[in-house]
Amino acid sequence: MPTLVDKTRERLETAGYTGAGVNLLVTEAVLGREVHLPGKLDERAEIARQHARDTLSDLRARTEPVTDRLVERLPDKVAETVAARRRALWERLGVPAPETAGETTDA
Repeated sequence: MPTLVDKTRERLETAGYTGAGVNLLVTEAVLGREVHLPGKLDERAEIARQHARDTLSDLRARTEPVTDRLVERLPDKVAETVAARRRALWERLGVPAPETAGETTDA
């Protein structure tokens, strides 16, 4: 059974991976290509990227509804610009739009 120290260590490691992954995703978005690291570091970087993707996807799913309500209150031209920039940022970071209840996709 994991101890408090084990659980804390695991959470800190996960947070570290997530932070490193966010930095990697942003760096890769700026460079326009995936950054490859030597040996074991590349393996750890992939774990970090996945933690970051999961965290950013969760962040987007939680913030989109609130941000959408805020943007709806803006003047039309400003709202269109803000919405377009938000979409571009999320796409650049490779974070998919959250699925909403009742949403259908064309196959």
